[in-house]
Amino acid sequence: MQILTKQFFIKSCKILLPIFTLIVVISAWLLINCDMTGDWEGLYLVSGPGNHLTVTDDLFPEDDLVAGMAFTWISKAVIAESCSASTGSCISSKWDEKNGRGYVKNFYQDGRKLLINLSRFKNENGELSSGIFLGGGLPPGDPDYSSTDKDDTGMSYYDGRRWYHIWCSVNEAVLSSALNSKPIYPQQWNFLNSRVLENSSNNISIVSHHWFSMDGVPFFVEKLFFYESGDNYFTLVTKIKNEGVRPMSLYYLYGDEPWVGHYGTAMGNVGWTKDGFFKTEGEIDTTANTFAGILDYGNDLAGEAHTYTGMANFIEWDRTTRPDLAYFSNVAGRYTKLQGISRPLADADCRFLGLEWARTLKPAESMSFTLAIGMANN
Repeated sequence: MQILTKQFFIKSCKILLPIFTLIVVISAWLLINCDMTGDWEGLYLVSGPGNHLTVTDDLFPEDDLVAGMAFTWISKAVIAESCSASTGSCISSKWDEKNGRGYVKNFYQDGRKLLINLSRFKNENGELSSGIFLGGGLPPGDPDYSSTDKDDTGMSYYDGRRWYHIWCSVNEAVLSSALNSKPIYPQQWNFLNSRVLENSSNNISIVSHHWFSMDGVPFFVEKLFFYESGDNYFTLVTKIKNEGVRPMSLYYLYGDEPWVGHYGTAMGNVGWTKDGFFKTEGEIDTTANTFAGILDYGNDLAGEAHTYTGMANFIEWDRTTRPDLAYFSNVAGRYTKLQGISRPLADADCRFLGLEWARTLKPAESMSFTLAIGMANN
């Protein structure tokens, strides 16, 4: 009887084991998505969407990591090897020309660092951008990567002890002047290509090309990035050309709620220009001013003491291609314009600095603007 029972158990296992294995495989297949970016910064399992898990080859600040392993031997990025800052500032960089993302890191002789991440972020819909767009975090294979500290995302500064957040993932978009038109964000543009034009321990320049269509009119975009070792800013040139057969009026929007000081909070942030602090929402005169920024100082109109980090950023425009509008606000895209009403910059999550250009471009006509974007010297 025991022999028969044992034989029955063995036969049952032989039948049930493949069925159980098949169930596990099917369940895993149904619950695990695959989203390979082509960056090949490693192999990672992240949470989402929903109750699912996703296997991917790169990790971004918006991802919730479950497990993974970093490796870079498959990556085809253009790399400037780690430099030695023993005799002065130098640049270490990594740029994936095919996918249009990477970072630039400046090492100062005294151990400080300045980090600029480009297109290493996802928008609220989980979409990636490609090209010269400020934002995101380091790949996990980088020695400065941290899964818990996001102060080293976007543009950030290391003073030898800790990282300070300077700029976040910048908001860029184009918008038709037509009534009820919706912004077209970089994630919706067609990324054509990118190329490293210069890459050394002292200088780096990168170009990215894009295409988008607005109300049936095609536009070509070229973005240029320039950085020189030791600088606390980079230069961004944006060129837009109407490649259609009819004129088109558009707005170009550029701005950020930068969370200066610490990632994830706008508390303590106030606006500043050459004339002093902006503690309330309001418009910046782009003729009288050539720059504006956000300072992590504390806004007494929001009930904040002056006990914050004191870090500040700035954005400077060229007088000949200045924005038509610049403003500080608690909400991206608009600010209080009513006379006699001063709304304090008091939102805990968003204290926004925005720039806008308004142009009508004829067929084959172009517009361009140049910005210097960086960390202000205190």
